[in-house]
Amino acid sequence: NKNTGEVYKTAKSVGDYDKELHDFRVTTVNENFENIEYVYQSIRRYLKDAAVIFTLSPVPLKATFRDMSCSSANSISKAILRVALDTLFNKYGEDKQLHYFPSYELVLDFLPNPFGPDRRYIIADTVNFVMTLFANHYIVHEKC
Repeated sequence: NKNTGEVYKTAKSVGDYDKELHDFRVTTVNENFENIEYVYQSIRRYLKDAAVIFTLSPVPLKATFRDMSCSSANSISKAILRVALDTLFNKYGEDKQLHYFPSYELVLDFLPNPFGPDRRYIIADTVNFVMTLFANHYIVHEKC
């Protein structure tokens, strides 16, 4: 928002976009790192021993305002976020309760057909596989 500096959590739809009020820019690695670090430090301020788990969504961008393909914009966007996360882990790597769950990497690098026909939405089998791995790794299962 050009007037307030507010960052929107999603892009404005074409019908709501006002070029006098709205602007689009790609956030930097450092801006994303600072935001992620703020979240991490906020959690640590109140819950010193809590497990903190970050992940990167494998769901691709739907559109871009940039003068490039959406596929290229998606790659750049994911790379910026992944480097910001890596920067956090390099800075706070001694925290044994700080974790990265590789949902992005699992879906893109290890599963043969993770997406539906639209190539945007992840199929149920993929979601179940990823969530089962997550649960097996991070959720304590009580013995009956």
